[in-house]
Amino acid sequence: MLGIYFPDIVELTRKHKSNIFIKQKIKGSQSFLSTLQHSLFAVVNILKKMILFCFYSVETMVT
Repeated sequence: MLGIYFPDIVELTRKHKSNIFIKQKIKGSQSFLSTLQHSLFAVVNILKKMILFCFYSVETMVT
């Protein structure tokens, strides 16, 4: 009896471990994407400020 059930148990644990691994990979990629998004927002904000500052300085030079 044990010889019949043992491979099934091994297969189940293997599938369970791979599912956990896949979930961890998905979580990791999601957190990576969120940090990437945050850094992109930061870069865009800095660029906006630089552009506004450049326009402001050009306007003050012209007038």
